[in-house]
Amino acid sequence: MIGLGKDIRGMLSVHCSAEVAKDITGLFLGMKVTELNEDVKDAIGEIANMVAGCLKIYFAGEGKDIELAIPTSIIGDSFHTSGMSGAHRIVAQFSLNRKLFMVELKYIT
Repeated sequence: MIGLGKDIRGMLSVHCSAEVAKDITGLFLGMKVTELNEDVKDAIGEIANMVAGCLKIYFAGEGKDIELAIPTSIIGDSFHTSGMSGAHRIVAQFSLNRKLFMVELKYIT
């Protein structure tokens, strides 16, 4: 996940299974990835960073300034984020090797 600040505050998150995370990392590195490690955390963080960077560029064209935090990766089966009461939520679903993953944007303007 990566935090957004300034004119649009919120969080952009990539949600995926361990298998999808390893597949994405393998595509980035050009090799088979068999375990969840720092490379996997970095690759999924980079996906979040690239999407958030595109949002930053888009909203700059709309006159909005967005600051991006450093990506944070969380590995686990169940977690909960809070603190964004009343936030808008957009979820885009994707498929890689017939396995689903999601990119979620929660934001307040």
